[in-house]
Amino acid sequence: ILTAIKQGNNVVSLSSHGSYGYLCYLSSGDLDDITSPPAIFYGNACSTNKFDVPYGEALSELTILNSSGSAVAYVGNSRFGWTGDSYIEKAFWDKMLDSGILGEMFDECKKISHDWAKYSLNLLGDPAMRVWSDRPKQLNVAHPSLTYTGSQSFEVTVTSSGSPVKNAVVCLTMPGTLFAKGVTDVYGKASINISPSVEGIMRVAVSGKNLIPYMGSVTVKKSPNICGTSVICTLKIDCGLKIACGIDIVCGTKLLCNYLLQCKKLTRIKLIGGCTGLIGGCTKPNAIESCAKLGSGELKIFEHIRDIWNIQSFDRFVEEAETPEIKETMERIPPEIKKSIEMMVKRIKEED
Repeated sequence: ILTAIKQGNNVVSLSSHGSYGYLCYLSSGDLDDITSPPAIFYGNACSTNKFDVPYGEALSELTILNSSGSAVAYVGNSRFGWTGDSYIEKAFWDKMLDSGILGEMFDECKKISHDWAKYSLNLLGDPAMRVWSDRPKQLNVAHPSLTYTGSQSFEVTVTSSGSPVKNAVVCLTMPGTLFAKGVTDVYGKASINISPSVEGIMRVAVSGKNLIPYMGSVTVKKSPNICGTSVICTLKIDCGLKIACGIDIVCGTKLLCNYLLQCKKLTRIKLIGGCTGLIGGCTKPNAIESCAKLGSGELKIFEHIRDIWNIQSFDRFVEEAETPEIKETMERIPPEIKKSIEMMVKRIKEED
């Protein structure tokens, strides 16, 4: 048994008579001498996990405390147990193939245990630890290395060997100020709404079943000062520095758009409303000329449009304003909102 453990098997299931210092002919000294990679131990025996023993450490504790190897987690009885309770242990390992999270595996034991085992059976280890049930995948994670304070959607793409990874958990954190989580879709992408309030480092963590965890970081800087009105259009001016691309916008206009433009060279653009802006390196300037300029009061109206119809582009709403679906909904919204929307649509059409 000891030879098999020393070979580095990551699952060790032992069933026999036991005590705080004995399990399957193994003594505390045997397990304390193991130098192989740590495993998850399940001791289906009496008292091997008697962590309250007053005269030293229990066998379970010694396996965990062995810095050279032995156990990364131990499940066993702190008092008497029954080796015939194998159905409880089976539930533990079955859950490993399902969720692969140590705490959930142990919780499965508790769900089906009799009253004595609910108290006697205990876990030593990190319940949040993910347990591999297959060869783990190495992740390739792509995300911006720089972002800015303020509300935004932060996108992370996760692949492995060139293929998208679905259901990977992505966590974004800044100590004391930000915690956000998302899950990748079938394309390996997770778009997470965040609103960093301070400059600093945002941590990016990606994990999942049978995935080697990824840890990365993003520098968060204060957003460039952008004043004046807002422009809603079908393009997103980002260029790596949100709006300014390292260069101030001359007219002080903020652009809220949906398409990412790449930085290459300085480009002058003309915004409807007579405002000329200088945006560093943003290509496709002609597309920006179709943007509709909204006043501060109209921005609130556009929020209603997004909430009611889930339409993110004002240009698209103007195009669809005469459709039966839009008209039918317009009859059911508050009159003051309906009137404001109709007036704004009329004004934009006249300007076009």
